[in-house]
Amino acid sequence: MASVETTSHAARRVVVEALVRVEQDNAYSHVVFDHLLRTTPLSDPDRRLATRIFYGTLAMQRHLDAWLSRPVGDLEQRTEPWVRATLRAAVYQLLFLDRTPTHAVVHSAVELVKAQRGRGAAGFTNAVLRAIVKQREAGLPVPTDPVVRFGVQHSLPDAMAETVLARFGEEEASRWAEAVNAPPNLTARVNLSRVSMEEALREWQAEPGALAPAAITLPTLNPALRQATDAGSCAIQDEGSQVVVHCLEPLPLGGSVWDACAGQGGKTMHLLDLLAPDPTTRVWATDLHHRKLERLRKRLNKVFPRATLNTKALDLGQQGLNWPSEPFDAVLLDAPCSGLGVIRRHPETRWRRDLPTIEALAALQHVALRNVAAAVKVGGLLVYAVCTNTAQESVAQVESFLQDCPDFRLESSPLPWLMALESAPGLVELLPHRHGCDGFFIARMRRQS
Repeated sequence: MASVETTSHAARRVVVEALVRVEQDNAYSHVVFDHLLRTTPLSDPDRRLATRIFYGTLAMQRHLDAWLSRPVGDLEQRTEPWVRATLRAAVYQLLFLDRTPTHAVVHSAVELVKAQRGRGAAGFTNAVLRAIVKQREAGLPVPTDPVVRFGVQHSLPDAMAETVLARFGEEEASRWAEAVNAPPNLTARVNLSRVSMEEALREWQAEPGALAPAAITLPTLNPALRQATDAGSCAIQDEGSQVVVHCLEPLPLGGSVWDACAGQGGKTMHLLDLLAPDPTTRVWATDLHHRKLERLRKRLNKVFPRATLNTKALDLGQQGLNWPSEPFDAVLLDAPCSGLGVIRRHPETRWRRDLPTIEALAALQHVALRNVAAAVKVGGLLVYAVCTNTAQESVAQVESFLQDCPDFRLESSPLPWLMALESAPGLVELLPHRHGCDGFFIARMRRQS
């Protein structure tokens, strides 16, 4: 018999408060939820279940709203944010988690609404959830339009549903949708300059990853891995992100490397780990935001205190960027993008990326790519990467660049395992349902003259 799981009042309040902030403040899910977890004392089982409910509710929001619209009608008009978030979280449990008794789900949701919004709202919540319990076996009416049907079933905007159906066909599109809606395993990268894979797998109770050589996977962040992460022996990093850095290999030992859009520095730290045997290679990390670079330097001082890293705040979207003074042997542009390849980790992104947003990001990538290309030495390597799979930001972007900059050529990786991932020479596309990692597009290009 399966064990019974219930969430405490505090855990459910964390879930609902985070959902409200994501909806009302347009906040990033991981930032809001991680903050609330850090500031709310919860048991480990409560943390795990609350995490599943929070991200599952965000991912399946359109599907949940289709259920709620039956007893409620216009959900936006008839409910205020707290009640709406509570209902969505409760319906997610009722439909997708079978280890929590129905009566416990309904009771805890009603009590939470009563404490926050009073008896009237609690009575409404009770009536809505009981209606859904009665309708659960019958299921939802099936929309006649195939795009709408797919979008409701898998909780995707119609435009995204139409795109994946056109690209993959219904059978593979369903596998893709199931992959991006499923909770991902925890993936980390071992700092091999500090600890061996054998030690990591043994001491952290992990399994080896499927793609990248230093990747490990675990169901959750256990105490051993948390301690190792704090100590700098490993870093939480998706395998797709790790593959991006390996596309720069072989690294120019004794030369120069530029991580042009470093962000929080995950790929920069990976580079420094790979370069640890040869500290003479000069590494630059730039980003638009000073604070991100400050956080990167603090992390660097803890993990690689002897490494040398140059940092600079830089706007890559500036036309005719006059930097650097000397070209680099290798440049990585992990460009700002729509982020649709990571919606299994940031599910709210699917509701925030319309066509005008994607086109604006593609225009920024266009400028940034040409700016960094000017900083690549003759014979040097340029790697362009985005954590998305839209045509405008991936294949079309690279095709346009190669037309404008004919001195660059796509070039396959010399690493056999990486070459096996290529869809064409120099091009790697990673997809959650095929590779078990986040979605990435990577182009590896060599400057010829």
